[in-house]
Amino acid sequence: KASSSRLIARQEVVSCLPVLALSNFLDGGNYVLDLCASPGSKTLQLLETVLMYRKNNKKRKQLKGRVVANDVNSSRLTALQDAVQRSGIPSKFTSRIVYTNHDASVFPLPDTVAKYTTSTHHDGVLADVPCSGDGTVRKDRLVYKHWKPNIGVALHPLQVQILKRALECVKVGGVVVYSTCSLNPMEDEAVVAEVIRCSRHENTHEDAVVLKAKTLSPAVVELLEWPDGKLKGFVRRPGVRKWKVADTKDDNDTVKEQQPLQNNHGDKHSDEEEDEASLLWHDTYQHAMKAGMINAVPSLWPPPSTTSLLTTTDATTTTPSSDDIDLAQQTTQISTNLELEVPESYHIERCNRILPQDHDTGGFFVALFRKNCEIRF
Repeated sequence: KASSSRLIARQEVVSCLPVLALSNFLDGGNYVLDLCASPGSKTLQLLETVLMYRKNNKKRKQLKGRVVANDVNSSRLTALQDAVQRSGIPSKFTSRIVYTNHDASVFPLPDTVAKYTTSTHHDGVLADVPCSGDGTVRKDRLVYKHWKPNIGVALHPLQVQILKRALECVKVGGVVVYSTCSLNPMEDEAVVAEVIRCSRHENTHEDAVVLKAKTLSPAVVELLEWPDGKLKGFVRRPGVRKWKVADTKDDNDTVKEQQPLQNNHGDKHSDEEEDEASLLWHDTYQHAMKAGMINAVPSLWPPPSTTSLLTTTDATTTTPSSDDIDLAQQTTQISTNLELEVPESYHIERCNRILPQDHDTGGFFVALFRKNCEIRF
């Protein structure tokens, strides 16, 4: 009754986490970008955050914050606007939301670097990206029924590009929150690791351009710990440093022996066995390519550290060339006995995994980034 009368707005606790974390780095009156805003619950949560009062403001004057709510789909954006209007929030507050219709991966940047001022960048950016939604299987059985690993594989490049653009849009010293309702490392830690790798110029063919940096520190972009004091007692699991990439036999042109899954007349156990039997696991990108995996890209796997790459080169080489490193990378990844692992210096353990069994919620993933100098990917 209270919900239908607009006295309260219901939101699952894990869905609140991205904005709750970002709010720790905002003090009211901020300009915040919501790159993938639909359906809008986080947008309204952001609005409440940027319009809050300052604790030390004796006059308790309302601050002039702003939220840019963006979505690539115009119909979803219209639905978002309707949801904001139905929320019952006074128009003097909802007028602080600006709606834009852009592809989040190429969201417009400030005009030129020469004219860069912090006012043209956002104080914070939320990137709650499109994902497979496998963390929602308990409340949506269709997700489980139609899930395949190639869904996350296909989304991975887009998720990487959106996170990169989020980091380009936030001001120096600002915070970006990346989140998904998926527990698939290909959509979570693999995306985080790839963006950090690119920001550090490590073994990449598309180097990031660091602008206005006083020093070329490895921590151009850094992962942050979950804010102290936020949701004390709430169980968060650390990010994982190693994983394998799954594929299904029936998705590959090179593997035809697997027959299409049949309806076993309600025999659920038989269905699960057949699903499990259809999975292929790939230790490396090269192994996946040889098996004919569709949409495979190197960034789906943990990035090999520079140190581990150098161990495969001639021990007498004191200063390896870029060609040596490239060769070492290929040699390392081709090895079938190598288990790749995200380098410790990435601090991937600072990512936050929320497992359904810990608090009777959906599965969720949240990572917090700080940008320490201007960068273009």
